[in-house]
Amino acid sequence: MFDFNKAFEKEVDVIMKAKTEAILQSVVNSTPIDTGKARNSWSISKEKDRYLLSNTVDYIEELNGGSSEQAGPYFIESAILGVPGTSPDGAIVVKK
Repeated sequence: MFDFNKAFEKEVDVIMKAKTEAILQSVVNSTPIDTGKARNSWSISKEKDRYLLSNTVDYIEELNGGSSEQAGPYFIESAILGVPGTSPDGAIVVKK
């Protein structure tokens, strides 16, 4: 018997993963680069039913605050919102 709920959950996961990968690419490309450490420290992880984007360098908040001349303050948020289909409240908007 076809399990609609399982199929639906799998499809949602595929969409969420693709959106997260697009956001990752946008954030990576927007990250200021000096040594490359901050840019290369972005990663995606999955916890339960959601994907998380993280950066392990201890100065990423300082960079996002505008400490680099290469990128203005809140470059992370700007990069995320620059991906089609994202919204300020974190929801993914799907247009029909």
